[in-house]
Amino acid sequence: RFRGTAYHNTVLIDKKDQVAYRPGKEKFKIKGPEPGYELKSFVTRPGFDYLHGIARSYEYDAVHERKLFYPCPDYWLISDLILSGQHHDYDLLFHLSSQAYLKVSVAIERNTLIVRSPHLVIAQAHHEEMKLQVEDGYISRTYGEKQPAPVLRFSRHAANASFHTVLYPYKKQKPTVSVVELTVTSVSEPPGSNLTDALCVTTIMNGKKFRDTFFTAQSNTGGEYHFDDLTYNGRFLFIRRDANGKVLRVEGEEGTTLLASGKRISL
Repeated sequence: RFRGTAYHNTVLIDKKDQVAYRPGKEKFKIKGPEPGYELKSFVTRPGFDYLHGIARSYEYDAVHERKLFYPCPDYWLISDLILSGQHHDYDLLFHLSSQAYLKVSVAIERNTLIVRSPHLVIAQAHHEEMKLQVEDGYISRTYGEKQPAPVLRFSRHAANASFHTVLYPYKKQKPTVSVVELTVTSVSEPPGSNLTDALCVTTIMNGKKFRDTFFTAQSNTGGEYHFDDLTYNGRFLFIRRDANGKVLRVEGEEGTTLLASGKRISL
């Protein structure tokens, strides 16, 4: 059970493992080819990390792409994109600590789906077609031992689907988090092509309010992308502004240009 895809923090497709397991004479063995994988991008800088990876399983036709932003030291943004030519059941799973067992609450605030557990807030933009279930599961820190722990299951039925999840850990004061998905326009790519994503994450922590904008494009077509009040011509971007709209931090692809609040910033 613990070796299967369902017991990892990833996307489960049609309740299948990424790689087939079959019972053998000794233990469950891997049968068939292992998933293909590709590292598309990995950027690490002081106070910022960005990772883009792809997994292609032979158990189904859907392709799973995951992008992780880490604007150190605040929180993580995990963006999952699943592309397929036919409809599937997609379950995004997060396994919480045993300390969170029976201590999970769910609410919709500021059009954001908020999950609160001890020392962790999880947030997504609210969508009617997406369902969330808090289920009983287990964690195992040592082989042969298990403890009850909650599992979050974000579910959608679609051909192409995306999940954008903020994971915000904290010690004492709970952060306030809201997530808004932004519309992206571009001359080079048609609307709704699943080739670009942009989000605005607003956080309040210890009396400080930040408005963070994240953007990713599958490829650089050499054109410009417009979202929020920004214009950008690269593949990934992170920009942080304070409560007054002042730009505090910008991280993006080298050699690109950002137009923000009438100011041109070369990266």
